[in-house]
Amino acid sequence: MPLKAFRGPKVWLWRWRRNPLKRRADTMEAWVLLGAWLLTLLAGVLAGLAAARSVEDGLARERVEWHPVVAHVMERAPGSAGPESDSSDGERVWARVGWTVADGSAHTGQARVPAGSKAGTPVTVWTDPQGHLVTR
Repeated sequence: MPLKAFRGPKVWLWRWRRNPLKRRADTMEAWVLLGAWLLTLLAGVLAGLAAARSVEDGLARERVEWHPVVAHVMERAPGSAGPESDSSDGERVWARVGWTVADGSAHTGQARVPAGSKAGTPVTVWTDPQGHLVTR
């Protein structure tokens, strides 16, 4: 015989039902459990809001610090971009680019450029205050 047959039917909100055999401790337990659930729910919401605010603040700070710089392709990018190829699809490939930051120092790195770009082609890249490449 299954175990359920010995326990009887499950009653929804059994801690709150009226019962002449219910003790004061049962009522207190029900209130404590309800309080614990509400406190857990509130703590979860507050933690989520704090995390969201922290992420938003970090992203806003990055938006202020990061800026676009014109870089130049250092060598021909892979792919074809001639009139016989369909370059209107916006295919972009990784290529080595070079740029100069405000203090005059030269930097190089990998960036996505249109396929078949020739050496010297200007492209826009985003850099942080130190001149390192970052995502747009």
